Amino acid sequence: MGYTVIKPAPALNGLISHFSTGTWNENGRQDAIYHAVAGTNMELTFTFRREGTSSVHLVSSSIQGVRTTYGYFPAGHFNEFFGISLLPGAIAPFLKLSPGDLNNRFLELPVTAGKRSELLINEMDATSGLDERIDLVTQFFTSLSKINVQQDELMIKAVTYIKACEGNVTVVDLAKTFFLSPKQFTRRFKALTGLNPKLYARIVRFESGISRHNRIHSLTDVAYKSGYFDQSHFINDFKTFSGINPHMYFKKKLS
Repeated sequence: MGYTVIKPAPALNGLISHFSTGTWNENGRQDAIYHAVAGTNMELTFTFRREGTSSVHLVSSSIQGVRTTYGYFPAGHFNEFFGISLLPGAIAPFLKLSPGDLNNRFLELPVTAGKRSELLINEMDATSGLDERIDLVTQFFTSLSKINVQQDELMIKAVTYIKACEGNVTVVDLAKTFFLSPKQFTRRFKALTGLNPKLYARIVRFESGISRHNRIHSLTDVAYKSGYFDQSHFINDFKTFSGINPHMYFKKKLS
């Protein structure tokens, strides 16, 4: 399987974390399974079936909320996907459901975005390559960002701050940084993300461990540099959020 992550244009800062795309053998196994792990971004995904060099059609469009656990989903009916990892700033202009309504759920896009998504889905079906898809999504979300929607900008900044700290920050420190009481901060943060900030930060730290392993292959070094007390603590969190130990996860990822 070929898998690529692409950073978005600067115009999408605060809206989209990254794009991702993957392809595999068009005659792949019908019992293929997608292993989803915990994650702090909402994932908008379009799947395609490509046959030969020219024939490609859209199979599904879905959105997956913030995930506090892992899951397994059938992936044998498509052989190509295009993903958009959404940041909190993109949610209110795009979706008709709150983040809390989507957490740990995998829903068809029209259910969550209504008519707003119809044009995007139809135009995505007409694309045939990665550049077209990125251009389409960039135009779509740039246009959405101009809609005047009330959002908690302070908590959007708090999300950015937690990610910059790679999850190694306490609720007390967050509250002080953003001039709120811990209770006020927790209430407002949960309203934006659907999660309490302690759990959110814990998942961010798990995500940073996965990202760091791409550069550092020693699990002990990854654990310490990601802010864990020791390798055992890292492995326990990893199993909680992925369902398997990190040795097995990274072995599967490389295979």
